[in-house]
Amino acid sequence: MFFKSVHVVALSFTYLALAAPIDPAAPLSLVVRDDHFPDLIVRQDIQSPINASLPNVTIFATGGTIASQGSTNTQTVGYQVGLGVQQLVDAVPEILNFSNINGYQISNVDSGSINETISLKLAHMINEELAKPEISGVVITHGTDTLEETAFFLESTVNSTKPVVIVGAMRPATALSADGPLNLLQAVTLACSENAKGRGVMVTLNDRIGGATYTTKNNANTLDTFFSTEAGQLGVFINQVPFFFYEPAQPVGRVVFNVSTFADLARVDILYAYQDMDPQLFNASFAAGAQGIVYAGVGAGGMSRVASLAAEELYNVTGIPIVASHRSTDGFVPSSDTDFTIASGFYNPQKARVLTQLALTAGYTTGEIRDIDVAKSVYTHAASILAPTILNHSIRVYLYAKMIAEHTRSIYATGTRLDLLFTACLFHDIGTTQEYNGSQRFEVEGGDAAVTHLTGLGVSKEHAHEVWMAISLHTSAGIAERINELTGIVREAVLFDFGRPRAHADVLLGSREEFEKRFERGSIEKELGDAVVDQAVAKPDKAPSASWPGVLYRAHLAEPEWDGVNRAF
Repeated sequence: MFFKSVHVVALSFTYLALAAPIDPAAPLSLVVRDDHFPDLIVRQDIQSPINASLPNVTIFATGGTIASQGSTNTQTVGYQVGLGVQQLVDAVPEILNFSNINGYQISNVDSGSINETISLKLAHMINEELAKPEISGVVITHGTDTLEETAFFLESTVNSTKPVVIVGAMRPATALSADGPLNLLQAVTLACSENAKGRGVMVTLNDRIGGATYTTKNNANTLDTFFSTEAGQLGVFINQVPFFFYEPAQPVGRVVFNVSTFADLARVDILYAYQDMDPQLFNASFAAGAQGIVYAGVGAGGMSRVASLAAEELYNVTGIPIVASHRSTDGFVPSSDTDFTIASGFYNPQKARVLTQLALTAGYTTGEIRDIDVAKSVYTHAASILAPTILNHSIRVYLYAKMIAEHTRSIYATGTRLDLLFTACLFHDIGTTQEYNGSQRFEVEGGDAAVTHLTGLGVSKEHAHEVWMAISLHTSAGIAERINELTGIVREAVLFDFGRPRAHADVLLGSREEFEKRFERGSIEKELGDAVVDQAVAKPDKAPSASWPGVLYRAHLAEPEWDGVNRAF
């Protein structure tokens, strides 16, 4: 019998650890029998693939049910982890028909034993792996009990548009109709798919494809357990081919942290609200070392009056961030300017905990964590679609606007109103991007984009409308300055960055050199002018004659061959 060597990962899934420990750091070398794979081309080393025409997928294994065995083919609980990688590859040889496989055994534990060490190692290694140009995507095998937590952790720490797929199984490999082999096959297929790019971390089991932000485990035992009742699925597998319902898009409010320097994570506890809740639970958690607390509230983040008073007293004394979530499967916890808690929005307790851990480890204060869904999300979204020169301009506008707000003691200088100022500045030119190239003027498209983004984060319609006016009117001379305070501040900051000083120029001039060094100007006038004109050329209705886009468009029509900064800029 002749054998070939191939790198692939050891897989397994839920309750019990392997009897024999496995080195978690090294790729596993397998043997693949030629007589079992007569038509397969097996890849030996990721740096020198035998079949260069196939995509390269790396599998990271953490443990669980897929490599488990029961004593009978009807046993689906209380089974033992025991199968090796060879048997798993033998079970799904078709994988090697369409993908080169490389694998790492990160751990081999039930998913309830996944800890910060394993989570951070996954994030570090996956970011490094996806940075390699030859890698098409990655698959993470995981126990189902806490799969959604790891999926959301990776959603918040992996910075790549390549497919990241996390997969599990609900039945051991020895069970009748075991689901693990087909789930694994579909996961690798998904990681190879061009249509899977730009969708963040995906969860796939039982023919379904879900997004990590909203997908949760809904049943402890049944196969059809992972889905989101409100947000729905991203797609499904038909005859092992992934079909998507929508074009690629990111969840509103997604935040990605750089964890490359993180060695551990802040401790955040989860408490559960109930009738007659013990008010001492909050103090006990803090005394045990918690740096943040999430509680699964009744209704939309509620708890008993006695427990609430105890939590508020702890917050007033210590400043510890306390996040209000919901114990129901779905729901939304709205924010409040007067409440001491931080609203989780749509995040369930376990995902709110992940986000709070990352924010605390990154050095965020309680106030900054409260604002993270707005400021961080706004920046992440703007930075992902704005041209670098226009993004730098938008950041400089914000820095100038904040200085004006502080100098004038504006309500937009601090707190949640500062988030509105930040959004107005970062989104004021976002209507020039292809993503928001609708039928209206770029300023109005940008205003509409900001409203959609902010209301999706739980910002009130009234506050979102303030931002809409600041963006939609920022090119309207004589109107922006007078209609309201926020619009006036943004208008003045925009004009100052283009060398047209107004009332507070003396306050801003001393910072111009520093800001332009940190956020280079580039050819902002030309790039922004060209972006506005390009939209008008394709859709003339976007440039009404009396508008700023209309003025730029007429200048272009007068000198269509001119390649410098638009004469009317």
